[in-house]
Amino acid sequence: MLKITSVDVGTAFTNSLTKVMPMAFATAFEESDKSQKAIQKMMEKKVVKNISSKKADMATRTVTLNLKKNKDGEYKIVADDNLE
Repeated sequence: MLKITSVDVGTAFTNSLTKVMPMAFATAFEESDKSQKAIQKMMEKKVVKNISSKKADMATRTVTLNLKKNKDGEYKIVADDNLE
């Protein structure tokens, strides 16, 4: 087992959604792809900004990583449910 500390993605996403939702509601009845793409782009920018902020909330999780030795004798992390 090991502890991993990283940006709290849930908080970053929630903060981003809070900023974008008013615009999304304002353009909800528009059938324009342009406005939907603009909202999507804004959401992406907000998420990246919140994740990369020096003030971003951090979360620590305790996880178990499974390793498997490959044919070259190197250990690799197994992509299993423990990575979720």
